[in-house]
Amino acid sequence: RMEQGPVPVDRAEGDLVFKGIVLSGIAQQRFDDPDILRAANRLLREIIDFHLGGKELKTRKVLMEVHRGRIAATKSREPER
Repeated sequence: RMEQGPVPVDRAEGDLVFKGIVLSGIAQQRFDDPDILRAANRLLREIIDFHLGGKELKTRKVLMEVHRGRIAATKSREPER
């Protein structure tokens, strides 16, 4: 029910279940709180996936490849033990 927005639920856990205080924190942009930032990232990923309809986001793929390249470059510069 992504298109509905937040609705009350009876369960405490699930893919798209967020505490009201966390949703309020996201609305107030209190991203200095690690729990709110983590929830905002999770929510944004879910929203993007919903709107992509199962297609892959090219930007995400490129960023993952860049990140992998940085890790490989860092490891190649580390002295061997």
